[in-house]
Amino acid sequence: MFTAEQINGWLAVDVVKNFPELLPPGVSDPRVAIHPGRIALACRYLDGPVETVLSLEGEVYLQEPNVLSVRILRARAGALPAPLGSLLKGISRAADDAELQLRWLQAGGDPVAVIRLQPSDGERNKIRIEAIELREGKIYLAGRTIGGGAESGPIASTPDDAPKVR
Repeated sequence: MFTAEQINGWLAVDVVKNFPELLPPGVSDPRVAIHPGRIALACRYLDGPVETVLSLEGEVYLQEPNVLSVRILRARAGALPAPLGSLLKGISRAADDAELQLRWLQAGGDPVAVIRLQPSDGERNKIRIEAIELREGKIYLAGRTIGGGAESGPIASTPDDAPKVR
């Protein structure tokens, strides 16, 4: 489980200090808000005379293990709708830079980023993410590690009200 508070703390401190290259020029102060079934991302944006808050709202779900889908429901620059073309190109560039496999689909006219995850724990074990659930202020992940040809148990124990994976 990750809380919005933990994620925002990482964004505010660790990204700025240890991974400044993750943020494109003009972008600062990224933050998230997590709601049941949805996530909202926002940041400050400054480009010459333009200064605004960019925000993006989407649904997050797994299509299959380690295949994360993010359906973009709304993008805004301040109170105005933001054009999606340059935003989607920016997301594609960021995925390329991070060496993530990304493809775009559509659902009900909305763009859907489909990202194949290949996470590792740094010790040759692969992490298989099998479930994700967004609740108020929290993201629950469930899965297992796979190493040396054998599967191990869950990544971490979960509270009684967390989603169960079978």
